[in-house]
Amino acid sequence: MDCKWLVEDALGFGFDDHRCIDEHLAKTEPTTVFDFYINLQ
Repeated sequence: MDCKWLVEDALGFGFDDHRCIDEHLAKTEPTTVFDFYINLQ
């Protein structure tokens, strides 16, 4: 395991074989939360 990664390397969802498995959840979650709070009013 390489623990010497740079901070700027961790700011994306990756690509190819190194793609984040929760990318779709991370993109959908804020929309769901905002829709929920908008519908409360």
